[in-house]
Formats: sequence, structure tokens, C-alpha cells
Amino acid sequence: MKNQNKNQLVFNQEMGENSQSSSQQVEDTIEKIGKSIIHHGKSSDRVYIMKFYEEDSDALYNLVNTLVHEKGYTKIIAKVSEKLKPYLLDKDFRIEAHVPKFYQGRSDGYFMSYYTDPKRHTSQELERINDVLEKAIRKKDETREPLVLDADTDMMKLEKRHTKEMAKVYQEVFDSYPFPIFDPEYLAKTMEENIIYYGVFHHKQLVAIASGETDYSNLNAEMTDFATLPQYRRQGYGQALLEAVESALKQEGYRTLYTIARAVSYGMNITFAKSNYAYGGRLINNTDIAGQIETMNIWYKNI
Repeated sequence: MKNQNKNQLVFNQEMGENSQSSSQQVEDTIEKIGKSIIHHGKSSDRVYIMKFYEEDSDALYNLVNTLVHEKGYTKIIAKVSEKLKPYLLDKDFRIEAHVPKFYQGRSDGYFMSYYTDPKRHTSQELERINDVLEKAIRKKDETREPLVLDADTDMMKLEKRHTKEMAKVYQEVFDSYPFPIFDPEYLAKTMEENIIYYGVFHHKQLVAIASGETDYSNLNAEMTDFATLPQYRRQGYGQALLEAVESALKQEGYRTLYTIARAVSYGMNITFAKSNYAYGGRLINNTDIAGQIETMNIWYKNI
């Protein structure tokens, strides 16, 4: 399909040194159609419509269909407004998650999916996923003490001079990831564009990271890229980093925060539940992370 407004960016993501597939390369593509943006690739075996504008709807839908047929992707996931929800419902998409006041703190947002292979809509870890969610919700009202960092530990906003160390942390924590966070140049580029990163340093070594991926036009931000080195877990660093990123975004006027968390992770789901995030839904077999395609939970907070 010809589209004169289409811009394409292809990136290669090399797996980290500690990955089970360290020699493998994952090629993903980000394309712009008018003002809309899609991300697709065989790592997550999907098309993700990250930004969907009404004026692009037919051209975008045609391109996505072409990609599905050419590449054999088994899932389409779209992040859309209330206004565009009927358009996708009419095309047999289903609502997997709902975030109230997602756009500029006023109109709701939806994560809607279409599965080209029905087998992909069946999770093999449903018992654990449900147990994680139940435990997280039970923890929601527990009181918690604020983390007090010891004299050997600091927390700060990360800068370009930290990107090599950041990449090493991500390589150690994740076997795979849907975006090339193992690449220092990619991390530096995102800092210039729309992502803020905070980190915890112990004896001047970076041991934990979290970020906020911002969409200023819609006043929302995704809380993402959480990583703590194994030997420093259960110290409360994730909670402290989440609060630091939240505080920075609130000062900038953001209205809605959300995360797409691994549904099998007790730690991350409990972290967001205890930070007063509400459960918004579940994206089945959605994201290539930690070495396989996993189901993800949506949590959100209106601030």
C-alpha cells in the first residue's frame, strides 16, 4: 500500500550479555501514518497502535491489515480514545483495558485488541496471574512506611552520562524487551524526546531504574522500564523510584499515570496497588519481555 505520509524507523535490538539468546537480534519498526504511530515486529509478534487519530483511521487500518497478512502477526493492540472505540468495535476488536480520564484528564482511553490466531488469546499462566492480581489488590490498603535511604545510597534523575551504566542494568535484569533499552544511544535519544529516568545508586553503583514515558499533548505518562539488580531487590527501591517519577510528572502538570506491568510479577503489581493505582484490565499474551511473550496488567492513577 502506498502512503506518502508514512515515515519509517527500523531499529535492531541486540540481546544483553546475560540473555539466553545473546547472539539473536530483534528487529522492530516504528511507522508514522499521518499523526498516528504504530510499533510492530516479530519479537512480540504484534502490531501496536500507539497513537491513533481519527483522520488517519482508514489508511491506518489498511496498513495494519497489510502488515498482518505480510508478516503473519497474531495480535493487534490499539490504544484509543472513547471517540474511536466504536470504529474498532465495529471491526471485531475487543476491549482489554480501560483507563478513565486518559486524555488530558478528561476523556477515557481504551486498550483494544484483535487476535488473528485464537490460540494467542489463551494464557497458560492464568492461575498465577489471577493469584498475583488478588494479592496485589489485598495489599492496596496496607499502610507503608516511606523509604529512608542509608548514607551509602542516593536517588537522582538520570542523565546522558549514565546511559552506559543504565544499559548494563537492563541487560542483567531482562532477557528481552520490546524496546531497545540495552542500547545507550537509544536511551540518550529517549531522554531528549519524552522519557525521564530516575535511578538508585548504592556506593555510587547504579542498582535500580524507573522511568516515565510522557505524552504531553494528552497529559498522560506511562510508568515503565523498572529494573532492579537481583541482589538489591526487596529494599523498596521500586516504590521509591515510582514516587520520585510521579512527583516530577505532577509538577509538570500531567493528569493521568499508568503502567503496563508483567501480570506474573508479584512485586510490580503490588508496588502499583500500594501506590493507589487502580486495576484497569489485562492484555493477554501481549509483550515480549524477560525472554517470552507475556500477559500484562494495566494499572492507572488520576492525579
